Amino acid sequence: MHERDRERAAQIAEKTPDIRTMIQEGQPKARMTQDEYDVKCLNAMVACNWSFKQFSVGSFRELLDMGHGFEVPTPKIMKARLKKYTKLAQKEIQERLESNDSRISLALDCWSSSNRLEFMGIFSLWPVIRIGDRSFPEPIICSAQKHIIHNV
Repeated sequence: MHERDRERAAQIAEKTPDIRTMIQEGQPKARMTQDEYDVKCLNAMVACNWSFKQFSVGSFRELLDMGHGFEVPTPKIMKARLKKYTKLAQKEIQERLESNDSRISLALDCWSSSNRLEFMGIFSLWPVIRIGDRSFPEPIICSAQKHIIHNV
């Protein structure tokens, strides 16, 4: 008898659990929506520092369109999404700052990259997590932006 035949016989006899039954026992994941797909593309764009033009490159669009049924976002869509989520984040930060009743610590830093681009970073902490009578700092703003310097 061949080894695979023995394994099948053992599975039929329920002596050895079949890996497929272990995988199938979990709850199926809900199908992602087009909006969620666009947000994942936006998160990847920001994390990888891609330009909006990346989404008009044919081979990149081909890579993203791998038969999942979603429409690959265009640069225009990505720009609109970024504006939308930037406004939402700014509104959330503004609400948190307005409701703050403690001191705010700011750290500012400017630097130049190896290819002579200037950047300015801002980091802020303030105690907002309270456990009993103690407050713990939570980071709220962490930003690094290209800083344009004008010589007069």
